[in-house]
Amino acid sequence: MGGLLANQLSIAGHSVVVVDHHEAAFGTLTAEFSGCRIHAHAVELATLRAAKVDQADCVLVTTGKDNINLVVAQIARTTFAVPMVITRRHTAHLQRLNLVSWPDFFMGQMTRLRSSHPPAVSPPI
Repeated sequence: MGGLLANQLSIAGHSVVVVDHHEAAFGTLTAEFSGCRIHAHAVELATLRAAKVDQADCVLVTTGKDNINLVVAQIARTTFAVPMVITRRHTAHLQRLNLVSWPDFFMGQMTRLRSSHPPAVSPPI
């Protein structure tokens, strides 16, 4: 999913940086991709600084692991003050978590979540 989005955004003229610690993941990028590739772990602050996340208008987090997606989304929002954070969600129950700062969208059900307003649903006890 990340490679497809990166390709489409790059072709549309957006500045795109793809971060992945799996070298093979860059194989999904087409010849039309004009962005930057960073081979590293996205959960590391140094990696996000190298990707210039502090200058981003939007961060898309699309790994195959919900925990990594949420950690990177939280770092982008709270440490780098990225105005729009979109993360992929594989597990529906994560919408119920009471996070410090919510991503703007969870991809999957594409549920819009306001970072300043947690959902009305309380976490299960």
